[in-house]
Amino acid sequence: KLAGESTYFLPFNRGTRDGGAGNDQPENGYGTEYLWQEILEPEALLKILARYMHLHVQHEEDDLGRIKKKESLIFPRYHQWNV
Repeated sequence: KLAGESTYFLPFNRGTRDGGAGNDQPENGYGTEYLWQEILEPEALLKILARYMHLHVQHEEDDLGRIKKKESLIFPRYHQWNV
């Protein structure tokens, strides 16, 4: 959900060989090519949609007794891919 300053994004990076954040830059190609070579392949993407994505729904009551629904879409991180 895009919500201005409240928007946050959890990265889908592989991490570096030495355990750092981000991606290693390969000798040839792009540092993010794993995304379309591994993740956005039709079979892989369908697997993510069917098995790993989760819509978390919370119902909370405010001070006036009104029920508010809060939804969060949970998408796996790259390191959870082979778990």
